[in-house]
Amino acid sequence: MRRAVTRIPPPRGGGLPQVYVMNADGSNQRELTNNSRFSGVPLASPDGHRILFMIDENPTLKPHHWQIYGMDADGSHQKNLSRNAWNDQVPRWSVDGKRILFFSDRSGKDQLYIMDADGSNINRLTQNNFNDHAAAWSHDGKRIAFTSDRSGAWEIYVMNADATGVTQLTHSAPGVGIPLWSPDDSQIVFAQSDDPAREDSPRDIYTIRPDGTGLRRLTHGSR
Repeated sequence: MRRAVTRIPPPRGGGLPQVYVMNADGSNQRELTNNSRFSGVPLASPDGHRILFMIDENPTLKPHHWQIYGMDADGSHQKNLSRNAWNDQVPRWSVDGKRILFFSDRSGKDQLYIMDADGSNINRLTQNNFNDHAAAWSHDGKRIAFTSDRSGAWEIYVMNADATGVTQLTHSAPGVGIPLWSPDDSQIVFAQSDDPAREDSPRDIYTIRPDGTGLRRLTHGSR
């Protein structure tokens, strides 16, 4: 049975979130990280042998200092893959598990980057004066979905894996969240809030085709 990776909320009495693994049915939960920093947003590699996650190196102060870490599936060999003074966030594996897609503010704006699975060979994908966030590779490895404020508001975009052919998919979608691809790459799923100015504003789940058609609301949590 495959294990699902999750972040369990802080225990009663305090503490920061840590990374756990469990069986797909919720059994056999085991803590993989145990430190005094926020450790979360985990993602297992396609072969299940490695896990990416984020650590806030400065959890008690602002601004935060987010770094991307990797570890074996049993929690061993934890390593900082970022190793810099900037914020590297929301890592995503390539379909072959050899590369990592993430966003970073190392240029002064949040932009998309790719690095090898060991943290080497970092290449900047997007080159603009806006903020590009929270990206995900399609399963065929040919396209990338991401969020950006380049239109003046946060929207969902798609581009080729080499950063060409950028296409805006959503229009006037306040508070959009991390996009993810369906298994057959025919749909992109994302979360959207009705009022991004409110932290407690309900978020609902939407899908849209990679060409921008077929926008569909799946949940109605705000009702």
